[in-house]
Amino acid sequence: MDVGFQKRGRGSVLFRGRVAFTNSVCALLVAWSVIVVNAYERKVPVELWQKVQIKGTVLVIVSLNVPVQLIGKLSKEEVVAQQERISAAQDALIAELMDTKYQVIRRFTLVAGIALSVGSEALAALERSALVKKVTENIAIPAVPLELREAPRPVEKKQSSE
Repeated sequence: MDVGFQKRGRGSVLFRGRVAFTNSVCALLVAWSVIVVNAYERKVPVELWQKVQIKGTVLVIVSLNVPVQLIGKLSKEEVVAQQERISAAQDALIAELMDTKYQVIRRFTLVAGIALSVGSEALAALERSALVKKVTENIAIPAVPLELREAPRPVEKKQSSE
């Protein structure tokens, strides 16, 4: 009398169980590695996701995947070419943001970046975009008009009492 679970080899229940277990372990390892890798490759910090859920929009500065060099080391033609690459990347990113809630605050010309106000859909598009290196919060610091700034006070010399 032959019972299937007593057989050894490829057709046995034991073999199929080991294969299923090995496949499950492999699937878990792959899923874990994807989670770990994605945690380190996150372009948009968790705090920005939380803020956009609360406020509806957030101010961000987007660092673009455009190679740039210090302009002091470049010729005038190279500076112009670099500025054109930055502008082209900004245009392409704006095209990716179509049909989302966004507003361009400032287009930078000397650094590979752009300042935006974005909603959650636009933030998700930035996270997915190959053009984006990193997204950080743009903390707006209001400028104080020159007229309202305090003038430096002269340093008073202490007189010695001798």
